[in-house]
Amino acid sequence: MKLLLPILLLLLAGCASPNARPTQGVLPSCALYAIADAAEIQYGKPISSEERLRVWRQLSGKQRNGLTLEQAFEAAEKAGWVPADSYLHVAVLNDVALSPLLATLERERHGIVVLSKVGDYVICLDPKEEAPKIMTVKKLEQATGGLYWRVAR
Repeated sequence: MKLLLPILLLLLAGCASPNARPTQGVLPSCALYAIADAAEIQYGKPISSEERLRVWRQLSGKQRNGLTLEQAFEAAEKAGWVPADSYLHVAVLNDVALSPLLATLERERHGIVVLSKVGDYVICLDPKEEAPKIMTVKKLEQATGGLYWRVAR
């Protein structure tokens, strides 16, 4: 039952709506899309795929390169997705109880959102996938090197 609550929150926040997911597709925009997912959940304001793509295109220009979490956060702040007085705060996995966490899977250099931790499992939003995914804490810790961030004020 505890695993269903974050999924229900996603549905209510619009993250599972056809207009928002799948979010990333084949573009290297995962960091921006992960921050948009976290902002939707944390602040309850849906951010459409079109808006995400528009902001990413403005930032990436003709190069179409991926962004760091810091660059994506700055863009999210300018777009009004997160409050102007917020910042990225280094976090530990247990901080997921306070708000969604952002993480980068090192090998893939890919941004995701960690939604909740229940025992030895976590629920994550991967911008490449339509539905939230469940993975073990051990696998997540290995993939992220134990580095997490959250949007704080």
